Amino acid sequence: NAELRVVDGSQLPGVSGAGAVMVWDEVITSNSGKKYRLLIVCQRNHPYSAPIAWILEPKVKHHHMLGNDRLCLHEPHIGPDETWVLNIRNWACEWVHYFETGNWPKDYASGR
Repeated sequence: NAELRVVDGSQLPGVSGAGAVMVWDEVITSNSGKKYRLLIVCQRNHPYSAPIAWILEPKVKHHHMLGNDRLCLHEPHIGPDETWVLNIRNWACEWVHYFETGNWPKDYASGR
């Protein structure tokens, strides 16, 4: 059910101005069976910057989120060469698992 497409970024969260951006849009199912709509946006200067990810549905709030409700998936020192869309997707699935269980690894904020 995943879809990779190019869209006008002006209507997307965290994207400034009009112009084409690549997005990964997928409904993921957690281990508990709950469904989450995941949106990953490749910024215009990708691959020189990391894609950014949101859970669009259902709305979630947690302290492991950044501005604009972006998911906090990796430390800033993780370079663009490690942040391919599928890495971000897999990290977002892992984030959902931690979110649901409340069992965040102690080193979650200190890198992968």
